[in-house]
Amino acid sequence: MLNLFSSSDGSYSFNYTLRDLLYLESVLAKYIAASNDLGFPTEFLVDGITETEANGDSCTVLPPLKTAWDEALAQVNSYHNKAAGSKTSLDPYIAGIRWRSDVNGRVVHREGNSYDAVFGWPARKYAAAIEQFTLPRDKVAPKDSTTTYLITTKEEHERAIGAKIGATFGPGKDAPSISSQYSENVKYSTTSTTLVLNYDREETEYRLLPVKDYKMTAEAKDYLKKNGPGKFREEYGDYFIAGAKFGANFFGTVSVRAKTAEKIREVQVACSNIPIKSGKISAEFAEKFRNATSETKVVIKKVTIGGFNAAPGDAAGETTDLYWNGSGWETEEYEIEGGTDAAENAVDQLIKDMDTFIDNTKKPDFLMAKRYVYMMRFNQIPDGKDIPADIDINPEYFVEMRKLSRELLGLITKNSVIQEIDAEDMQPGRDPREEYRKKFAEFSDRFEASLSEMVKDISAVKKQLAVIAEMDKNFQDFLDRYYFFTKLRSWWPFNSGTGERGYRTWTISSVVNGDIDRGKDKEWYWYHKEDWGSGRHEKSPSWTLPADRRTCYLKVESHCSHDRSWDDNYPSLTRRVAKFHFLGGWNRYVCWEIWGSRFNDTAYPFNWKYN
Repeated sequence: MLNLFSSSDGSYSFNYTLRDLLYLESVLAKYIAASNDLGFPTEFLVDGITETEANGDSCTVLPPLKTAWDEALAQVNSYHNKAAGSKTSLDPYIAGIRWRSDVNGRVVHREGNSYDAVFGWPARKYAAAIEQFTLPRDKVAPKDSTTTYLITTKEEHERAIGAKIGATFGPGKDAPSISSQYSENVKYSTTSTTLVLNYDREETEYRLLPVKDYKMTAEAKDYLKKNGPGKFREEYGDYFIAGAKFGANFFGTVSVRAKTAEKIREVQVACSNIPIKSGKISAEFAEKFRNATSETKVVIKKVTIGGFNAAPGDAAGETTDLYWNGSGWETEEYEIEGGTDAAENAVDQLIKDMDTFIDNTKKPDFLMAKRYVYMMRFNQIPDGKDIPADIDINPEYFVEMRKLSRELLGLITKNSVIQEIDAEDMQPGRDPREEYRKKFAEFSDRFEASLSEMVKDISAVKKQLAVIAEMDKNFQDFLDRYYFFTKLRSWWPFNSGTGERGYRTWTISSVVNGDIDRGKDKEWYWYHKEDWGSGRHEKSPSWTLPADRRTCYLKVESHCSHDRSWDDNYPSLTRRVAKFHFLGGWNRYVCWEIWGSRFNDTAYPFNWKYN
């Protein structure tokens, strides 16, 4: 069977069967050259092994790693793309799904709950198949990792949000849902960026009971006996949650917003190559961060999983989702002035909290939280031994469902990225995010309504794939326009609060990689020249466009070293009205010029509407 449960970290590894993964693992095992104390590989024989025989001939013992991997993966994929036969054999176990305690108030994962193999959703009688049980409290040897990374590209931004999203179906009326805990403070544009501090502690094995200790309820056993495996599957599903892998996580984010792309680049330089010693971040980083974040706004957030506050017998640990307000942690977002004591103290506090969290995970009374699900096929336990391993569904159906799961996760990620964009990053008066939110909500309702049809008809699955592909294109087009728009606007230097001095020539097309042309529409040209005289020369040229036009190109030249110039309608670029202010030096000669072009506001990148 192809595992239809999408992994929450955005990878596709878990879309293969356990048998597939074991086979691929056996191929990689031959290439391991060195391992650490925990047994995890640290070096691979990338180039393979070639030996020289006694007669001088060479003999290839192992081909290059990439060659071996490509061949192994092709063999696995060729098996899954076979459409022959009318039955599919289900794997005995499924693992690696991120544990979700609830979605919109509905329980998703709980010990003993049962699930349908086709969609991965809870069965009709999801809580009635297995007698209640408690997983072992004994901790399994864990592994630790501390990582930091800075979001500097749109691809990293989408990947960072996608890594923390899970496409999940809850029982009853519940559309595809996402976890927003991680994504709310993950920002990126040419004038904003996010530093991520992440610590993971994860047990290396799943906590399980002996197989004989899993018992069907009397109701489930009676139903199986009276109605047979087919009807049992319709009511109780194919798998039940038999165990979990426990762990802990600290996910800290430092979101920085600036007025210019240059300032963000300063932040990115300061936040690169953060020193980590013994799994902890150097305290010196807080001061370095302060010095780089003057004239910015900063938001600090932490999400933790695992802790000391848990109900007896639950062993789930606590979860926090908090923002730093300058003196403590709270649930509402709080903005701090960058380059201040408050900003330095906030980052310092985040690092200290991360250090404390890391230390706490080593204490005997710290409770790990359930992080990943382990599911078992009903026929693996004594009460379900008579249930066949095959179900009456063509393997081709699972191939299409695997595609659907992957594409749906991608669309959910893009929708989350769009909804997390700040209003001030959008073009004034032209914010279409609500339209995209409604489109996604409408799709979710239609998708849910079509689920019963997709169970019966593979053509319905393919139809949904086409719908998702079209929506994905529209959502990606919006993101491409948004990233381009912020890049365009961030390069505009004439901020009304600071102004510019001296010899200045700004040609937008030259600083945005040639993306903007002057255009063939009517152009604005303004010129003013004054000779030496008493006092200061001062002018305020402006340009007002029709309602359906926007300024897409501006070139401003100030030829005199003592001039000041600024944008009175910042940013005039991308607006209908362009207003500038020029102020000459005392008793100085001046020469000012402006060139401008206007495009129809439906021209790229201003066609924000959903197509």
